[in-house]
Amino acid sequence: MPKEKAAGTRRPSSTHDPAPAIRADSREVTIISGVFATGYGEKFDSEKLKVLPACSFYTEPANLAHFIEIREETVLQVSGTGPSGRLYLDRPDDSK
Repeated sequence: MPKEKAAGTRRPSSTHDPAPAIRADSREVTIISGVFATGYGEKFDSEKLKVLPACSFYTEPANLAHFIEIREETVLQVSGTGPSGRLYLDRPDDSK
């Protein structure tokens, strides 16, 4: 049965995850402090990044590929309904 969830997270500066991911659940994200950039698509594209300053809010739809870039330490509040999971697309093989 789906359950509502909310979590706070602190992300360090220079966090760049070029591997797009898909989540099974939709999420609502509030940028509490810092600057957060997100974009949608199956390949990282810096031209598609939308920069969101503190006090911004955005939704991350379920089953839609997205990618992120964090330019300074950022605090987020993330809420949604789970269970949750993440499937990376085109992620480099880290085992080499």
